[in-house]
Amino acid sequence: MILLNFLFRRILFLSLYLISDCVWAQSNYQLLPSPINIQGSDEFFPSLSANGRVMLYQAPLGDLGESKYAISYQKNGVWSSPAIIPQINSEVKNLNSNGHFLSYDANQIFFSSAKYGGIGGMDIWMCYKNGSSWTNPVNIASPINSIANEVDPCMSADGRYLFFTRLIPGQKTKTGAPCGKIYFSKKVSKSSWAQPQLLSQPINTGCECNLRILPDQQTITFASERKGGKGGYDQYLSSWNDDGTWTNPKAIDQVCTANDDLYISIPAGGDYVYYTAEIKKSKDIVRSLLTQEQKPYKTLIINSKFINSPANAEFKPSVVIYENSLSYLIYPNQSNNYFIALNQNDKVEVVYQADYKKYLPQIERYQLDTLTKYYELNTQINLTSIKKDAIYYFSKYPKIANYAEELKNELSVLARLMKENIDFRFQIEYFSPSIDTLISKITDQEINILNEKINIAKEDANILKKFFVEKYFIPETQILIQPTEKIYVKTPKCSFYQKNTEEQVLYLKVL
Repeated sequence: MILLNFLFRRILFLSLYLISDCVWAQSNYQLLPSPINIQGSDEFFPSLSANGRVMLYQAPLGDLGESKYAISYQKNGVWSSPAIIPQINSEVKNLNSNGHFLSYDANQIFFSSAKYGGIGGMDIWMCYKNGSSWTNPVNIASPINSIANEVDPCMSADGRYLFFTRLIPGQKTKTGAPCGKIYFSKKVSKSSWAQPQLLSQPINTGCECNLRILPDQQTITFASERKGGKGGYDQYLSSWNDDGTWTNPKAIDQVCTANDDLYISIPAGGDYVYYTAEIKKSKDIVRSLLTQEQKPYKTLIINSKFINSPANAEFKPSVVIYENSLSYLIYPNQSNNYFIALNQNDKVEVVYQADYKKYLPQIERYQLDTLTKYYELNTQINLTSIKKDAIYYFSKYPKIANYAEELKNELSVLARLMKENIDFRFQIEYFSPSIDTLISKITDQEINILNEKINIAKEDANILKKFFVEKYFIPETQILIQPTEKIYVKTPKCSFYQKNTEEQVLYLKVL
């Protein structure tokens, strides 16, 4: 009997996939199989995590068939049965389809509701994942929420920006839908936001809503009623330029219909767009392939977690991203993980740090111009305690004098380390093996190459000391220079990760 049940479930599962493949062949979309879609019922408005393996959506799962917020997890290509989120649904007596958003790390849910306790009409609320459950929703408060109606929340992958729509009182689209303008706000602390700003043209031109910033943090989709559309709200795509402007929006034709087309989702893989389609008088969740032109930038997601276990509770780590002359904090989620999203245009330094009087910082450098596909990187950070003989590994550059601009952020972090530890001295060590012991083992040409490498390393060590003394006023007696025959090797985590593939030739040792 158990075997028959297993075979029946397997046949049913394969049949549903065959049906979805048939739908794909007959149209431009693929119907997601059961248990996401149930024949004859309405499932709609998908919001997916960055990795595409968690989906928040609405489905008729109430006792009377009413729509409820539900979440499903994908494992080995199969979606789990949707689970109702009681912490949200119990708080929202009449579920309004005015936008919900699953954070890209799948640890937060944002939604809009007119439930009791808000500031105005529709307000934006949020809750956190807490183990296998979710916290009760909290109002995101002023200045995001106002006496007006705020809907359609969306947070950037790194948690630094929140986008939303503020509805215009009394103004409707040609189809009778509410008309709004898209705003954004920057995070200024772990729980507060700056005064919202109106997104510039060519995004806001008439009636707009439902912006989604994709995991690459440079591409957006949004709904707009504008000239040239198919009718009602259509979905458009635009990218942020380096000068702060937006590219001319282009319609996502696979999604656009004569009706209002709202609430789409594009995971970091960038191959598919997930959305709602009307099929045989019911609403179902489908996906369509994106064209090469529509695909977002290739994205790297870094999930970092500190694994230090100090004897006291004073270990308060932080993560700072340096990009050119800019720097910004990454705030941890409820699981104390740091979710970092970068794309193929990024060249950044990620600084993992805690109390500079107790721990050496760890700096990782990423140059992603060779990134060719979506990539996930899980890192465990174990900061080294400041003690005698502790080693810091410099980023490897041949002839540091030629790379002063690239190293300025790293060296400023190390200068801070020295200033906060005036009782310690620091020794810059450079690789200098004994040539006499190698003469019988290598050729004259190899000896010349090695001598050149040693001279460059020695020169670099002196340049670094001069930099610390003259630019950051570190006492000259606090920094020593010493040759060493010891080779430390740092293995790169992935092919596009800009670290050393050869031996490290410069180190900073605590004395």
